[in-house]
Amino acid sequence: PTLAPDLAEKTLAVLEELDARNAARRLLIAQKERAIHALRAVRNQSLKGLLRRVVAKIFNELEPGGG
Repeated sequence: PTLAPDLAEKTLAVLEELDARNAARRLLIAQKERAIHALRAVRNQSLKGLLRRVVAKIFNELEPGGG
């Protein structure tokens, strides 16, 4: 279903006013940093390597212009 043009415009205006794009980007960066930080506790190097690759794959796909 599509939004009525006036509702879509109002929604976009509110999102822009709230600076939602930058807020989302900041949250994405913060979560990526938390994920990387959490890997420090992993002692098994093979598992740590695998989890680093998983984190990179997840966040590179979420970032604008990512794989």
